[in-house]
Amino acid sequence: MRYKEFIVVEDAARLRQLQQELGELDPNVSNKFLDTIERSIAIARESGQSAGEDLTGKLQKVDDRDLKKWYRYIAKEMVGHELSINEIKTLLNAINDDTVINLEEFAKISSTIDKIIPLYSASPAFKNFFSDLFYTVPQRVGPAEILFITMSKSITKGGKGDLQITAPINKEVEVKAGKTSGRFRDGDITKLQNPNLRKYQRDFLKKYPSGNKAGHNLGSLMQLLADTSYDKKEVVNDVMVIFNSLFPMSSFAVEFENAFTGGNLEKAKELYAVANLETYYKAKGAKAFGFLFIKSAKEPYTTCYIDSYDDIIKGLRAGTLTIDPGLAYPMDQSGNNEEYPKIGFQG
Repeated sequence: MRYKEFIVVEDAARLRQLQQELGELDPNVSNKFLDTIERSIAIARESGQSAGEDLTGKLQKVDDRDLKKWYRYIAKEMVGHELSINEIKTLLNAINDDTVINLEEFAKISSTIDKIIPLYSASPAFKNFFSDLFYTVPQRVGPAEILFITMSKSITKGGKGDLQITAPINKEVEVKAGKTSGRFRDGDITKLQNPNLRKYQRDFLKKYPSGNKAGHNLGSLMQLLADTSYDKKEVVNDVMVIFNSLFPMSSFAVEFENAFTGGNLEKAKELYAVANLETYYKAKGAKAFGFLFIKSAKEPYTTCYIDSYDDIIKGLRAGTLTIDPGLAYPMDQSGNNEEYPKIGFQG
C-alpha cells in the first residue's frame, strides 16, 4: 500500500484499533510498509486531515507564484517518493525559507547538483524526489525548470523558456539540461533560417547522397572532401550555402570554412556549435541573459553557469571554457531539425 493511498483521519477509536492490528503483524513485514503507515498516522494526528490534503494545503500556502500552480503535483511527488515525516517537515521549512536552492552555488562556473540543492544527497528518497522533478518536462518546458521554479521563491518562470532569478544573479537565465546538456533550437531560431534551406538541403543530398537516415553530419561531409569523384572546392561552397542558411551573417563563418576545408573536424564542430549559439542569442534579441548548462549522464549532475553570451566567447578564446559541441546533421533528411547539436560547457 502506497502512502498516498493510505488516508487516515483523526479518529481516536480507529487509530487505537489500527495500532493494535499493527502490533499483531508478522515481524517479517517490510520496514518500508510500516514506515508508510507510521507517516500517515502522524500526519493525520497533526492535522486531522488526510496525508495528501495536509501536504497540498501547506504547499498551497507558500508565497510562490510558480509553486501555487504546481502544488498538487509537488505534493504527489513528495508522497509518491515516500519522504519521511521529518523529511517532509525539513523540505517544507526549506521551501518557506527559500533555502532549497543555493543560488551562490548555482552561479558558479563549475558545480554539482548536490551542492546547488544541499538536500539532494540527504537521503535516497530526497535524491529520487529531486531527480524526478529534474526530468519533469511538460510542453514547452525543459529539464530542470520545474525543479527550480517550484523549489525556489527567488526563481520564477519567464516568458519563453527562461528563468528569472533574483540576487545574486539578477537576470534571466537559460537552462540547457540533459545527459549532454541541451539544444539551442526553437521557433525563434528557425525564423532566422533562409526560407530556401530545405530546398538547398534536398539539392545537396541529391548531389551527395547519404546512407544515414539522418543525413550528413560534419564528419561525413568532411569525407566528401577526400572523395576524388567530387570537386573539393564545390563541396566546400555547397556546405557553406547550408551553413549560411542556418546561421545567417554568422561572425564565425570564415573560421568554420577554414576549419572545414582544412579537415579539422573538432574545430569545425566547435565553430558550428558556437555559430548555433550566436544565432540563438540574436534570435532572442541579444538580451543580457545567463546560461546554466547541466549534464545529467553521471551522478552527481555537473553544472556550468556562464553570465552572458560574451563571457562564453571570451572564455573559449581564453581557454578557460571548454565546449562539448555534440553531433549535428547540417544536411538533415529526417525532418527532425537535427541541424542543431546538443551543446554543453565546462569551466
